[in-house]
Amino acid sequence: MSNSTIVYKDRLIRVNPENAYRLDYSSNGGRTWLLLHNKNANTGEFKELIDMGNELLAETTKGVFYSRDGGRVWFCRSRRK
Repeated sequence: MSNSTIVYKDRLIRVNPENAYRLDYSSNGGRTWLLLHNKNANTGEFKELIDMGNELLAETTKGVFYSRDGGRVWFCRSRRK
C-alpha cells in the first residue's frame, strides 16, 4: 500500500495507510484526518496522487483516474488492461 500524501489547494490529501481504497484529508497540517473518499469498485486501490492544478490525478490498481472536486468523485482517464 502507498502512503502517498500531497498538498492540494489548502489541504493535505493522502491514501489511507491502512486502507488504500480510502482517501483522507487534513486541514490542520496532518494533526487530524477525515474521510474524503471511500471504497469505489470502479477505482480500485489508490497508489499515487498527483496535483495537476485544476484536477487531481490518481494511479490506481484499475487505471488512471481524475477528480475536479478535490478528490470526492473520480472519473476514469485510462483503464488498466
